[in-house]
Amino acid sequence: MLDYEVPLKEKQSSDHGDIDVLCWNGDGLLITEVKAYNSKHSLLKAILQAFTYTSLVTTAKARFTRSFKAPDETKLIPAVLVFENADEGANLRAIDRYPSAR
Repeated sequence: MLDYEVPLKEKQSSDHGDIDVLCWNGDGLLITEVKAYNSKHSLLKAILQAFTYTSLVTTAKARFTRSFKAPDETKLIPAVLVFENADEGANLRAIDRYPSAR
């Protein structure tokens, strides 16, 4: 883990939130949205937030990666972290029950 609650705004009035957890996994920076154990938000919302935050960081990637002493060619990877025993964790464990988009 490199940092947590990383602000995505240069001005306090910006509409974006924060990256919950920023991690290095050897392949790149994981821009991670963390779902609280008792969250009432959908897993889809967390996925969309991780994707949106990754897209926002991409617009200033060189400056962002330098601030964490990562090479400019570092991959930015959206990620979601859920508790195994929360509803979202149970849904992910049973992912094979859902139809695939093939």
